[in-house]
Order: sequence, then C-alpha cells, then structure tokens
Amino acid sequence: MSEFSIITKINKTFPNTDLKLVKSIGDDCAIIDRGNFFEIITTDMYVEEDHFSLKWSNPKQIGIKAFEASISDIAAMGGMPKYLLVSLCISKKMNEEDFISDFYKGFKSRMNFWNKFFKKPPIPSLIGGDLTHGDLICVNVTVIGEVERNKCIKRSGAKTGDLICVTGNLGGSWAGLEYLRKNEKLKMKNEEFGFQKFCINENLEPHCRLDAGLILKNYVSSMIDISDGLASEVRHICEQSKVGAIVYKSKIPLSKEVIAMGKFLNKDPYQWALSGGEDFELCYTISKINYKKLSNLKSFKHSSHIVGEILPKSKGLHLIDFNGKKLPMPKGYEHF
Repeated sequence: MSEFSIITKINKTFPNTDLKLVKSIGDDCAIIDRGNFFEIITTDMYVEEDHFSLKWSNPKQIGIKAFEASISDIAAMGGMPKYLLVSLCISKKMNEEDFISDFYKGFKSRMNFWNKFFKKPPIPSLIGGDLTHGDLICVNVTVIGEVERNKCIKRSGAKTGDLICVTGNLGGSWAGLEYLRKNEKLKMKNEEFGFQKFCINENLEPHCRLDAGLILKNYVSSMIDISDGLASEVRHICEQSKVGAIVYKSKIPLSKEVIAMGKFLNKDPYQWALSGGEDFELCYTISKINYKKLSNLKSFKHSSHIVGEILPKSKGLHLIDFNGKKLPMPKGYEHF
C-alpha cells in the first residue's frame, strides 16, 4: 500500500465537517479560515536511518534539515511561518544533552538566517514540543503559518495551458545521498572534489525557497515543494487539479556538480531529479502571461525553469525523453 493511498483512506475516514477548515488532508498544509487571513499548518517526521544517518550527519545538520524541510511546506503555500513545535525522541546510545544542544544550534542558525533575510525577527517562534527516548532518533516538527486569504496557493489550481516550472536545479540532494551511502564516512576527506562536497552539502544542509514562495504566490496557479522528486510532485498537482501534463527530460535543470556526480557514480542524474527528492525547490504552474510578468520582475532572484506544460486530463501524464519519445511519468520517492 503506497503512502498516498493510505492518506486517501484516512481522509475518507475523517471527512471535513468544520466550515472554517478550508483544506484538510491532501496538500502541503492544512488551511484554516481565521477571518482576516488563512492559518496554515504542517507537520513532518524525520526518522534515523530513513531521513538521516549518524554515519554522516551530525546533530546540528539534523536540526538544519528538519527546519528547512518543514518550512518548505509553508513556502509551497505562499505563506510565512509564525510558530514552531518540535518533538524529539532521542536514542539511549546518544548523550542527550549534547544532542539536544547541537540539534537546536542547527535550528537556531536557520532561524537567524531568515530573520536577517526578512528583517522581521522572530521568524518563526519556537513555542513548544516534547522530549522522550527510544531505540532510534525521531524528530517531529509542526509549523503554523499565515497567508493572505486570496493568495494561498494550493495544488489544485493548475489549468490546461499552464507552464510547469521549478525554482532551481534538481537532483543535488539525492546525488549527495548516493555518494554518502557509497562511502559511509563521518567526515569529508581533503581529496574529495568540489562536486562531491557540493552534493553532500545539498543533502545535509539544504535551503528551502521561502523567499521565492512569497513572490510566486502573486503569479502562480498551483504550487508544491519538491520533497519526493519532480515526477511525484507533478503527479500530485495533476491529481488535485484533475489535469494531465507533459514534462521534458531535456528541460529538467541540473547543476554541473550533479552531472559530474552522475558520471562519477555511473548513475543517471535525471533519475535523481525525477524520483529522488529532498531538493526543496518549488514546482509551480503558471499562465504564459504571468510567466512573462514574473520573468520581468527584478525582485525575483531565483531561476525559473520551464520543464513542461499542463494538458487536459484525457491526455494523461507523460515524460518526453531526449529522443522525443513519450514515456509514462515515473514515480517519485515512496515511503511505503
């Protein structure tokens, strides 16, 4: 049973009966109508040996990744994070005090980064959580944010003829993970090349696109963060919007470092972009008119890469390879 079939079953078991609940299960965040604004809420869990490994991640890096991955869901709705709740299950094999201290150093470093960027401290405020112990380290982060009522971007707004775009290069995080799994070292060695260090950093210390989301909400029709691979995210948008799509493999943006890592590991880097995950870029759909407006916007500092187009639902969901051959859209990362 896949993760999303489980979610669908849960959603049917617990139907939405609250009139203030605009969106419950099935998007990056739940949406609650608070009158003057929408409150958006997301929660994510990170488990040792699944989402991170102590073989190559230190507690500070675990904190960084948990923070950025959780904030990324708020960014995908065009929102601003306001409050955080963090729960930790700490393994008995760890020094609890050291782990907690270093974990929150990672959290605090990224809070400081966004505070400095927006000049609106604190973004967000840590207001609670829970602590316990167990066999494995587990981290759960809940983020509460806000967004204007008329600018909350969901997965369900894509229209036929919209362009499918991403905010930056893909595949870097999974390239770094493949390398770490192959080498399983605690520290990077001096003889490692620049492309290896780049990809490792993409996996261990990612950045979400909170700033991009706050601009894109004024132009896009749907949006989602890329946590499970581009193919998976396009599929989610199409399912929620009841449309089809084509994605051109040749247009998927890869950095020179990811291409180099593909050659080094003898792997297809496009597969990392399509089905890997944890890039935390934003995938969005946008009309051609609004894309032109966005392209002329000097305040939008991110790259905007067109990777495909939204089609009628009857056209299906396809990937066009380098030879122009139409293939079924591959699946993204699946937890089950």
